[in-house]
Amino acid sequence: MTEITIQSLFDNGAHFGHKKQNLHPSMSPYVYINNSNASIIDLRYTKAFFDKAKSTISKIVSSGKKVLFVSTKHQTSEVVKQFAILCKSPYVTHKWLGGMLTNWSTISKSLSKMARFQMIIDKNKNSDDSKYTKKELLSLQRKVDKIKINLEGLNDLLGNTVGLVVVFDVRKDLTAIKEAVKNKIPVLGIVDTNHDPSLVDYMIPANDDSVNAVSLYASYFADVINEISVAESNTKRVIKNTSNFTSKHRNIASQHLSSDIIQD
Repeated sequence: MTEITIQSLFDNGAHFGHKKQNLHPSMSPYVYINNSNASIIDLRYTKAFFDKAKSTISKIVSSGKKVLFVSTKHQTSEVVKQFAILCKSPYVTHKWLGGMLTNWSTISKSLSKMARFQMIIDKNKNSDDSKYTKKELLSLQRKVDKIKINLEGLNDLLGNTVGLVVVFDVRKDLTAIKEAVKNKIPVLGIVDTNHDPSLVDYMIPANDDSVNAVSLYASYFADVINEISVAESNTKRVIKNTSNFTSKHRNIASQHLSSDIIQD
């Protein structure tokens, strides 16, 4: 499992904030020092908040809810997407479309349309007796690709199963935060020195621009989710096996009891 330590945070540049003149007043307590180039984040706070985040994510996953990864910033979107896929979590990394959380019925219809078009394409693309022309299939493929760019990360998300939204840049993805708040979904955010920590429910003071740093954060979150998911799966398996074992022995005992009654 990826370990979050002060050393690993330092090695990946999590301590680099923005210029002193851009410092948000509410972030002052989490700054170790302000030099002429940038505010330096106190990684002791960063480490402590990551530890709290682990507990928060664990509770969400254990409850059966999903953790939604959001990172539409160009330089970090791909790495966040990779780790979201690794832990089978929903993600939005291309563009946040208005209504992704507040108007799920419309999003759901688009996902259903994409699945329906894809099924038609798969069924007819190599068929000799297809009722669709190549031009029509190409048109459907373009529609699928257009929907997929924005919504592919939500493809397996059912209804209101999001229990936590993790945002890797609270300014860039402010719309996602606002929709989560409207839906009363808690938000965990990486907050750089130039941002307002009050925008999110759970903040982590850290550099949100470094690809290496964001990769470390996303890897850690993914590992926490996978760890809890495996533990929950094992627990359910034990309960199921115990239940089957108990049921089997009850049946055996019942058969013996019936046999004794008949003999008497």
